[in-house]
Amino acid sequence: MWTISTPAQHCSETSSRRASGPVRSNRVGFPQATDNRLPRNAPRGSMRWIRKDKLLFVECKDTREVLMCSSFHSANGDRTVQRRMRTRSGEWTELTVPIPAAVADYNKNMGGVDLSDALIGYYTVLRKTRKWYRALFYHFIDIAVVNAFIIHQQMALARNQKPKTQREFREALVLELADWNDPATSAPLDPSAPTAAAQITGGPLGNACHRPKYITEIGDDTKRRCRVCHQKTLVICQACNAQLCFQATRDCFNPWHDEHNL
Repeated sequence: MWTISTPAQHCSETSSRRASGPVRSNRVGFPQATDNRLPRNAPRGSMRWIRKDKLLFVECKDTREVLMCSSFHSANGDRTVQRRMRTRSGEWTELTVPIPAAVADYNKNMGGVDLSDALIGYYTVLRKTRKWYRALFYHFIDIAVVNAFIIHQQMALARNQKPKTQREFREALVLELADWNDPATSAPLDPSAPTAAAQITGGPLGNACHRPKYITEIGDDTKRRCRVCHQKTLVICQACNAQLCFQATRDCFNPWHDEHNL
């Protein structure tokens, strides 16, 4: 089975060559008839089709709109797939959805490149850029992440474990690359090692407690900016050396320490 590059590619020129694959509606040669297009709110399983010469163009609605082009499939068929859908009451149910034969055969025979492109399309890091090498670099990142995700799925199945979804895998990957540890699951720190306050503020620690302390220096710049609200304050933490508001009407001291588990 071949993948069609453009709808204008008449694969019927040679009777031994058959082609079927997805196509975009803005490609040259795609039928521009709009009377038979599916509405945006069409239910799952809805289908429309049109023929142009010996090519069949099929539009169907599953999770999203799918456009297929084929040189040997028929518009009719009895292929179905099972989909999980949530009802209005919030319960999940199995639904039998009809699909065109062109879509069923493509899903059955598509190769690794098509699967990789599909996985990349869900969570791509590609952004608009005028530099071609940046787009190439972003695509290499996508390929590396998707390949790692596929390896994770295979290893999880080999260990009889439930693999993560691609979103969960990418979130875990970002946390590992950022070297972030969950305080609830991380090992206790060595008392002699720098604590989180030193890493956040870079101030002196010693054995001081996290208590508010008034700035006693006298000068024009005595008041410093709060780390949270950026307003002027005369209070610092004697352990973190962080400038924080500590007033009856504006308390940034306690929320800031709670946020950093101090």
